[in-house]
Amino acid sequence: MAPLGLAFASRALSIAIGLVLVAAAFDKLRDWPAFRAAVANYRLLPSTLVVPFSLILPLVEAAAGISLLVEASRVVAAWVGAAAIGVATLGIATNVVRGRVDIDCGCGGVEGRQRLSWALVMRNAVLVVLLGVGAAVDSPPLFEATLGVTLVVSALAFVALFAAASQLVANRPLLNELANRP
Repeated sequence: MAPLGLAFASRALSIAIGLVLVAAAFDKLRDWPAFRAAVANYRLLPSTLVVPFSLILPLVEAAAGISLLVEASRVVAAWVGAAAIGVATLGIATNVVRGRVDIDCGCGGVEGRQRLSWALVMRNAVLVVLLGVGAAVDSPPLFEATLGVTLVVSALAFVALFAAASQLVANRPLLNELANRP
């Protein structure tokens, strides 16, 4: 059994990433034509696979995200979520290596259109690592209502931190352009 603090933090992070995955899936499906165009713009899939992939990825994200909220499915959901994020991250990294950074990542979210970057790759890699840790660490026993409330508040705080970090990653290229103006 993991120490209570580690188990608690791991569970809060799993819930937070579950909420992030659900929100990301919702954004992709809400503006599906834009997401489909972003997937096509990566130029990694044959045109016949763009539509199925752009439908399947957000559905997998949503299923993993919802399942991360449920203790009974948390471990499997962590691995499915890590795989979904990993596939997207591989596409991002491939395009960054190719120098194709001025395309929309298709990530959705409050930051809107986001260019590809190594910072985006690193952000996603952190999520994958955290999901792996979450799958490996037992959840804390929630024997008091206070612990349950604290867990939810902690998860929401992690979501807020993720949103802030994502906004910083999204704005970095624009800030660099502003800083380098004559």
